[in-house]
Amino acid sequence: MADNRDRLATTLDRVADTAEQAAGEQRQAANVARDTARGHRNDRMDDAGTTQSVRRVLELLGRSAEHLTAATGGLRRAWAAALADDGLSIRQIGERLGVTHQRVSALLTRHRHTDAPQSRR
Repeated sequence: MADNRDRLATTLDRVADTAEQAAGEQRQAANVARDTARGHRNDRMDDAGTTQSVRRVLELLGRSAEHLTAATGGLRRAWAAALADDGLSIRQIGERLGVTHQRVSALLTRHRHTDAPQSRR
């Protein structure tokens, strides 16, 4: 079905954008962490500047991880659906994705309920 192939291509574009955004956030987190480490080797770790910097690193890494996790799930669902449209069995799809056939069933169910466009009434 061309619809799932189009969705897979769109999902891959979104994954690329998300990966680029995450890389930027991770670079920023690395810079803040290094600057904080250099500037606070002999200082107390509970001062306001250190607290603010460590919170910023945690925020950047956490946001990056959330975005990447969401992108990964969306890509797995879209790929599973495209493979199913190509006629692969649930077990074959599982082999391609490196997951169990039970996980594939769950991915396809979620794809149908959350990723697929809603039918018009």
